[in-house]
Amino acid sequence: MKPLLSIVIATKNREFYCIEAIKSILMIANNTVEIAISDNSDTEQVKEFVAQLNDDRIIYRYDVSPISSIENFNRCLGLATGEYVCMIGDDDSILPNLLKVAQWAKDNDIDSVTSTHMIDYIWPNINIESFKTGMLVLSDFKKTKEIVDARENLNKLVRDGFLDYQTYKLPRIYHGLIKKSCMDEIKRLTANYFGGLSPDIYSSVALSCIVKKHYVIGFPCTITGACASSTTVQAKTGEHSGSIESIPHLKNRGDYVWDKKVPMYYSVETIWAESGLKSLIDMNQAALYDKFYAYPLFAKGILINGRFILKLVLNKTEQVRKQRKDNLIVFWALVSFFFGLEAIKLINYIVKTRIFKTKIRNRNVENIADAVEIVNQKCPTFI
Repeated sequence: MKPLLSIVIATKNREFYCIEAIKSILMIANNTVEIAISDNSDTEQVKEFVAQLNDDRIIYRYDVSPISSIENFNRCLGLATGEYVCMIGDDDSILPNLLKVAQWAKDNDIDSVTSTHMIDYIWPNINIESFKTGMLVLSDFKKTKEIVDARENLNKLVRDGFLDYQTYKLPRIYHGLIKKSCMDEIKRLTANYFGGLSPDIYSSVALSCIVKKHYVIGFPCTITGACASSTTVQAKTGEHSGSIESIPHLKNRGDYVWDKKVPMYYSVETIWAESGLKSLIDMNQAALYDKFYAYPLFAKGILINGRFILKLVLNKTEQVRKQRKDNLIVFWALVSFFFGLEAIKLINYIVKTRIFKTKIRNRNVENIADAVEIVNQKCPTFI
């Protein structure tokens, strides 16, 4: 019988965290859940662990040959056989709520479910003082659910420069719940499940073009982990900013063509925008592609990455201005205006989360399984 839910994980060289993630999922999973894993690691540690488990709920593929990270994601989703799919990172986990939401979605013929509340778990990291013993970050949850027009919200995201896409209540397979048939439709239209450089936003944009019944809920279903080599931690230390020549996203990708609308440097903001635009092109959304408004992106790129790579950011942004043939004074005046707006947003976020402490930090959380147990005690149960 086809599983109700597939948890899909693409992993490479983070064997310890992947094994811990598998353990934590199996603590929760019943016979309606499968775990699909595509492993491109240099060692066979995960392979040996899975073999020892001998659990029919795990579908595992190991391939040590050189492939791109996007290809690894495509492979892991290709392994999934469940009616619904949820993609997580190899240092993440799921909550029991996810199983209940999947059953509710099936019973109500829902294409997509996204949570507005993400739970962050930072794995112990001796290189960052505040994370040495592990930290779980919780926020207030609301037992709510609403139907959302994904296409309308996608239009807003494009006009806002693809910034902070998680706040736009779009469908997403990454830490969301999606009918597998919707992902199959994307593959039918584009030849792949994922493209661009970020599978997260690429699929979120593509799904927003096709899902018909999309719900947003106010309580968590997964935990996002951040180990020492994760992009979350790298962003805090400046390792997620720089030139694009050596970024992992481009490894084994061949001659990747960077979208000319986006400044060519490495950052969260530029990777998201570039991948979002690639998704629109692949999904034949030329009219929406043309509505992309880049000034918020230019401004936030400077604001967030300036302390690490200011000269590079300014040079690459100026190259885009010249390619667009925009007036020098008008262009940089608009960038300055949006820089101010983005700075205000950042200050408001800091005030809200740090001064008023809308997020609760639990320290000394040693592993993701412990994080799952803590969350289960504090967050509301679905239905």
